[in-house]
Amino acid sequence: MSIEDFKMYEDWSAYRETLAAEPVAVKTQPVELAGWGSRFGAYLIDSILLSVPMGIYLWEQIMPIMESARGGAAVDPVTGQVDQAAMQGYFSDLIAMNLKLTLVFSALAAVYYVVCHATLSQSLGKMAVGIKLVRTDGGRPTWLDAVKRAVINPAAQVIPLAGGLLFLLNGLWPLWDDKNQSLADKVAGTLVVRDS
Repeated sequence: MSIEDFKMYEDWSAYRETLAAEPVAVKTQPVELAGWGSRFGAYLIDSILLSVPMGIYLWEQIMPIMESARGGAAVDPVTGQVDQAAMQGYFSDLIAMNLKLTLVFSALAAVYYVVCHATLSQSLGKMAVGIKLVRTDGGRPTWLDAVKRAVINPAAQVIPLAGGLLFLLNGLWPLWDDKNQSLADKVAGTLVVRDS
């Protein structure tokens, strides 16, 4: 190797280091934010899909309660009054079942959304309407992002009284937000965009 070859190699190495140090402009395509209607449509589709296993679970839970109510609701033949103790037991069972169903449905929905958003950036409903979830920097949502986003609605469903308001606000927030973000999107740092 001659001195000139070595000098050329040194110059090329310095040039490569200079190139590596310069920021590279990345061409990003503008994203189109998903509208409220498509987001709501995706939510409806996902809700219908989630209602199938929940309907089966509900049927398995409510049938024993209905059977016990039928057998336990004794009517006094003289007065025609229903046994109050049996009715209180029936209503207690219904309240307990309602709480149990709410917790199970909330957990099922949270797991569904976390897995779909972290692995595919879309739930099945979002796929059907052509939208997807991205981070605000344009990247795919991480598992942590998906968890943060998914806990808002289930948390709202188990909070008495104020939870219903939080659930409603979360769903309606994209209507007036400049980035069409829900409260869950703001917590997770995500956007719902058109899937191109």
